[in-house]
Amino acid sequence: MYPLPSKPQRRAKPLERFIANAFVGRGGIRAGWRLAIFLAIVVGLIAGLSFIARTVFHVNPPTGPMEPLSLLHNEGVAFLIILFAGWVMSKIEHRRIADYGLPMRRAFQGQFWLGILFGFAAITVLLGSMRLAGVFRFGTIGLRGSELLEYGALWGLAFLLVGVFEEFLFAVMRSSR
Repeated sequence: MYPLPSKPQRRAKPLERFIANAFVGRGGIRAGWRLAIFLAIVVGLIAGLSFIARTVFHVNPPTGPMEPLSLLHNEGVAFLIILFAGWVMSKIEHRRIADYGLPMRRAFQGQFWLGILFGFAAITVLLGSMRLAGVFRFGTIGLRGSELLEYGALWGLAFLLVGVFEEFLFAVMRSSR
């Protein structure tokens, strides 16, 4: 038996090497391209979902006052878009979704409660400063009893979702650098 002749290795041409090096480094896809791919996925999803909402379901963006349920809806959709884009990037880069931020094993631990405290303090200082400047008034409480608790819980949940969305977005963008 004679050994089969091996295929000669094709050497990449200089232009091919330059293009490959522009997109891929030792750590995989270069950071700028990772960010560009992530943003393209996000923008594509937003455009596609907006088009479907307007043309198929005849839904337009809300124009009234901000309510907790509309904020929950909007932030929930935004979080799902970012989560899906992060999942796609994790598959492209052969990583775990937890590598992009918000690992479940650290959920509701020390940094979470510190974030709750700082977030509450920040909004309190903002509203207090606006009141002192005369551009905001607290007004009277129009809700009583269980309605007050329900409304407070809805706003608390809405702001929690805002925080989760922002943290995951910034974590994914940080890992794309």
